[in-house]
Amino acid sequence: MTQQPHYSRSSPSSSPLLALYDKVVAKTSNDPYAFVMSVFPWGEPSSPLFNKHPYKWQIDIMMQIKVGLTLEEVVSLAVASGHRCR
Repeated sequence: MTQQPHYSRSSPSSSPLLALYDKVVAKTSNDPYAFVMSVFPWGEPSSPLFNKHPYKWQIDIMMQIKVGLTLEEVVSLAVASGHRCR
């Protein structure tokens, strides 16, 4: 019999950071742009992302993912991304 890995995730109330993570993931699970803007330190002075933001093409793709893509659109995006589209 194979032994299953043991995960000891405590309840969200025992870790404020874990509770915050759970809330962010729950709120942004269907919105990749909101997730990216929530979990990366965009605009924070001490961050390497202080004067950075996602590229327009990345935002466009995240918005397309949010509203739903057909299989043909997913394949088209995957092919285009190999050509350094910006």
